[in-house]
Amino acid sequence: MHGAPNGEILFKCHKDHIDIAEEMFINRLNPPLNGTYPPDPFAGMGIPEIEKISELFSLSTIEHIRRIKALEQTKAEALDIISKHNDEVAELELVISELQEIRLQEVLDNDTNGYIEELKRDNDKLNSENRALRAKLSAPWWRRWFSK
Repeated sequence: MHGAPNGEILFKCHKDHIDIAEEMFINRLNPPLNGTYPPDPFAGMGIPEIEKISELFSLSTIEHIRRIKALEQTKAEALDIISKHNDEVAELELVISELQEIRLQEVLDNDTNGYIEELKRDNDKLNSENRALRAKLSAPWWRRWFSK
């Protein structure tokens, strides 16, 4: 009587998910009565978000299951990579710790060697002073008296 209806496709959905999509829109829009015109279900959403939702609802349940399995496999692979990375980090931390210990030992050895050399110089100085004092004390008293 009025001709073909005018309309446009706002949302594509696979037949497996028609009930889920309907419930989502009812819960989101909360229309007061059937037959009323609810507000735009995609208000505030950008085109990429709408396309993503539409793509998800256009998939069959089998396709969803396949994608979930692929994601679980990817998750397992990612966890394996993270585990390997953590092991490598632990090994590197151990190597760094060992290198720090070696460096500390080298510093201590150098300090010890320097300290030993300083003690040897002090010992030589004291020995020469001791020899000079003994030589002075071994001289006759009159030389000691007049050498002052």
